Amino acid sequence: MISHSLIASRRLRFDYRSPVADQPITRTVEPHHLQYYMASWVLTARCLLRGGWRKFYLSRMEGLHLTDETFTPRPADQWKHCVEGAFGIFQGERTIDVVLHFTPFRAGWIREQCWHPDQRIIPLDDGGLELRLPVADFREIKMKILQFGATWRWLRRRICDGRLLRKLGGWRRSMSADS
Repeated sequence: MISHSLIASRRLRFDYRSPVADQPITRTVEPHHLQYYMASWVLTARCLLRGGWRKFYLSRMEGLHLTDETFTPRPADQWKHCVEGAFGIFQGERTIDVVLHFTPFRAGWIREQCWHPDQRIIPLDDGGLELRLPVADFREIKMKILQFGATWRWLRRRICDGRLLRKLGGWRRSMSADS
């Protein structure tokens, strides 16, 4: 049904359950892009209720209905910022370059991974590496780097708000003490 709505430019209607809302909200959307991300299907669509671009996880949709209403697809330059440009699923028109330094111990793992097509990996003299990549939202990069314990540090501290930096730095120090 979703693929048909994308091909035929027909609106979808469904009840959407946000992880933070008590009750589902009925949405009518104009679908533009479907992507598979971290074992979940995600629909990028123009939401008529909110009047803007939104991402909808298919697993949170209930009562999916293909309407008879058609729409004219918007040009890609109006919605591409929702699906590319920054690290992870969180996208936006504005990105910030995150610069992380990984220890020589962790460098091998990081070198093997593609975090983003525009990432830059710079080998360091101590055997570690510097990773630079664009980020639109710090929630996801925070989750990603925390999996590496105390084997990383920020090189550009001004990119984060102070609370996030203090929290991550404190957590990183406690991991170092436990190792």
